[in-house]
Amino acid sequence: MEHFLHSFKTKVIFYTSLVALLSLMLASISFISYDLKISKQSLIKNLSTTSDIISAYTASSLKAGHHEVMDEILKKLSVNPHTKGAWIFNDKGAPISSYNPYLIDWLQLP
Repeated sequence: MEHFLHSFKTKVIFYTSLVALLSLMLASISFISYDLKISKQSLIKNLSTTSDIISAYTASSLKAGHHEVMDEILKKLSVNPHTKGAWIFNDKGAPISSYNPYLIDWLQLP
């Protein structure tokens, strides 16, 4: 009879530990997926806001053809360490102005 109780206690401890482990794994996966989702949304919002600001500041320079002003505006992107580069294209798709802090041609221009 003692052997049965000992075995029963072992089973209860084992199954309780298994349920706790699975619960922790599920909670961890949920937190990680939520964090990735929020990070992606934040990145998209930041990029969208930055592009809106750049387009607002460069619109008049683009119409006037002041490429130096556009270069200076794009150079201000250096305050964000996550900015890999930025380009302004004309209506034909040719690059007019660019900011590339790493001097790497990772964007294949037409």
